[in-house]
Amino acid sequence: MEEEGEQTVPPAAVVGGAEAEAEAEAGERQDFGLPAELVAVLPSDPFAQLDVARRITSIALSSRLGRLEAEAARLRALLAERDAAAADLRDRVEQLDAALAVATGRLRRVEEEKVRNSLAAASASHSMERPTSLAGRWARGDSAFEFRRRLPLVVASS
Repeated sequence: MEEEGEQTVPPAAVVGGAEAEAEAEAGERQDFGLPAELVAVLPSDPFAQLDVARRITSIALSSRLGRLEAEAARLRALLAERDAAAADLRDRVEQLDAALAVATGRLRRVEEEKVRNSLAAASASHSMERPTSLAGRWARGDSAFEFRRRLPLVVASS
């Protein structure tokens, strides 16, 4: 390993000589699309630059993680609200189903009573019904009708 304070010679400088050194100096001057202020504060050591990059990445990841955790908490709260609303709606449906069953039972009983009453009324009216036509009375042999029919004959013979 190298001791502190010694500069390492990049492999390109060893292999290429002076041309490689010129390219290395030009590479150090490249800003890679970074603002000049940022390039000025970056350390010249590549390993120190990697350490800065690692720290920046760590900050970015922790920031992103914080936003994702906040969004997850918001979504959990929204889910809990919707679950509560769904439970309320299920309870309401159960109540309405019970009310429907009660109302259906009442309706069935009322309809059955209506049918019974109409049958009883029809039976009563049929038993109390008398033929109103003369042919109907004659066929029944109604004694009052016979009396009235013969009354004029009896009066005339007396």
